[in-house]
Amino acid sequence: WQSRGNVLGELGRHLEALADYAEAIRLDPSEPKHLVNRATSLAALGRVQEALDDFESALELDPLASFALSRRADLWAELGEFERACADLQRALELEPDSPALRCGLGRARTLNGDLFGALDVLNLALERAPEHAPTYSARGIVLSELGRYEEAVVDQTIALQFAEVAAALEPGGGDGPYLATILNSRAISLRQAGEIEAALEDFARVIELDPTSALYHHNRGLAHGDLDFPSHDLDLARQDQERALRLDPDHVEARLELGRLQLEASELEAALESFAHALRLAPELAEAHAARGEALEALGRSGEAIQAYGEAIRLDPGNPFHFLSRGQAYERTRQINASLDDFTHAIRLSEGTFASAFSSRGVAKYNSDDLPGALADYSRAIELEPEEPIYWRNRAEVWGDLGDEEQAAADEAAAEALDELEGK
Repeated sequence: WQSRGNVLGELGRHLEALADYAEAIRLDPSEPKHLVNRATSLAALGRVQEALDDFESALELDPLASFALSRRADLWAELGEFERACADLQRALELEPDSPALRCGLGRARTLNGDLFGALDVLNLALERAPEHAPTYSARGIVLSELGRYEEAVVDQTIALQFAEVAAALEPGGGDGPYLATILNSRAISLRQAGEIEAALEDFARVIELDPTSALYHHNRGLAHGDLDFPSHDLDLARQDQERALRLDPDHVEARLELGRLQLEASELEAALESFAHALRLAPELAEAHAARGEALEALGRSGEAIQAYGEAIRLDPGNPFHFLSRGQAYERTRQINASLDDFTHAIRLSEGTFASAFSSRGVAKYNSDDLPGALADYSRAIELEPEEPIYWRNRAEVWGDLGDEEQAAADEAAAEALDELEGK
């Protein structure tokens, strides 16, 4: 009964599997594995509380059942209860300290819980004990990428891929394509973040070849195609990928949001606004979508509504300086100078004084309110932070001119023109 239930579960026929597991439990009520297997199928059917009850019953039968703790941790992670997932995996690892899978799982759970350095410690130790465990290299690569250590991440993901490809070559039929796609996708993301867009696109092409029905992979490749920092970016290809992702999964929020951004870039303002509204219907608490909607509303000249949209983004994500910058700029455009100054100052405070755009924007607001010394100080700080940005030099030149210092004004204008020429080349 248990074996047939397992096969049915692997086929996704969980209702049928439940009947077999129930019979296995009836025949052998003291075996915790039957309860754990039934819990897994219950979870797959969305019957979460029943699944949790079965996991608890299994652990009452055998408090040392590490497999029950591991499976329950998977469910906690799916529910977003990452601390509970970490706790279960830690207990399981204490019972099986030599298990690379459990140690890797704990590293992943800590990553999801935002404890990146704790995850890195766990995964480093895991690789010391099991240096050929491909999933651990992949998991550590993800952590390194989150920490901004993209080159190291690419190295780890390449090692994971090599081990996985060797294992796949030894299996009948060529092995696990979806698993290889997962590793390649992670490497492609790290390559993109490292600025290696061509290499990232090559990986994404392989990913989609291995798993062409994944909306996520098309979305990720679309992000690479549309990366404006890449000289050969292609917004048409980016759009095709996002539209393909949405054909595969119409409720893919990130693809819907990115399509809206591409429509905004193409000045298809009403279409962009509808894409952002669709994203918000799917995820009303998504601050990014509210902020993007604000941009579209501003482009349509609906500044009052844009300010409200930015306000909602701030309510949902009050630690994001970009939302305050956007609302401040909307306030400044509608001549609400004091409100704009407050928002720019808040953005600067949140960024601990390192947000050049916020200093520049506050400089504009101060200039428009005739605070020339304040504008001069803010433009100077923006230049200090981003000396390669010509507009900051040009704005400061204007202030120097109004203050009567033509020599300084000419020097700043010359610096701006030199940067323009460099950018043109």
